[in-house]
Amino acid sequence: LGGWATLMASVIDPRINASISLAGPSNLTYFSTRHDFDRQFHLMKIPFNEDILHNPELRRNLSAVLYLNGTFPGIIPQNLLLIYGGADTLVPAQQGVDINKTINNSKKCQLEILPGADHSLMNTDLFYTNIRVVQYFEEKLLGNTPESREQIQSDIYKVFTKP
Repeated sequence: LGGWATLMASVIDPRINASISLAGPSNLTYFSTRHDFDRQFHLMKIPFNEDILHNPELRRNLSAVLYLNGTFPGIIPQNLLLIYGGADTLVPAQQGVDINKTINNSKKCQLEILPGADHSLMNTDLFYTNIRVVQYFEEKLLGNTPESREQIQSDIYKVFTKP
């Protein structure tokens, strides 16, 4: 639930200057059956809580997209990068599309859908994903130049290619 926690924190805490949500469910009302929840919680090794299944209001209260569309008071995140797997069956990329449309500000929210990637993003280019995460934080928090980002990319490449 790391991606979900990131989304929730970014829409309720104005102190957050930049955040990245990896395959975070933005709308828990999408998950409406026990099978959906069992699968979601089982894969994350979290004990299933019946309350969330039988309490639609709780699912709504825990949905970041509803804090952005005016249903609940929320804030527009300062800088939010959403990364979803195009082949994710656990949290479909549409959840990212929905929150990106709701924010409707490309300078504050960026959406990347990795073709063929599943929920864990493990079947994609993790090197690219790691570079992207580091570059995003460097740019948004430190304002680094493209030259310094090339150096960061080179440094990360060295870490990943050590014998």
